[in-house]
Amino acid sequence: MLEQVEAKTFENLNSEQFEALLHISRRLNEANYRDSLVSDSLDLAVKVLKAERGLFAKREIEDQFTIIAARNVEQKDISDVSEFSSGI
Repeated sequence: MLEQVEAKTFENLNSEQFEALLHISRRLNEANYRDSLVSDSLDLAVKVLKAERGLFAKREIEDQFTIIAARNVEQKDISDVSEFSSGI
């Protein structure tokens, strides 16, 4: 079962980060979205969180994930995620 995210998790976000996550959430929930939605959302998250790279993964079954997208700060796809950071 997926764990619920507690409201406390969002206490550490600044206004820009919270607004970016809200924007991503709204776009992901739209009925009609562009093919580039995942990449655009990931690029926004990487930018706002000031990360070097990021990825979206889909939980298939317990403890198994499929990587949907991986992007770097230059807004380019990362094809080899074997060397992806394991830390936050």
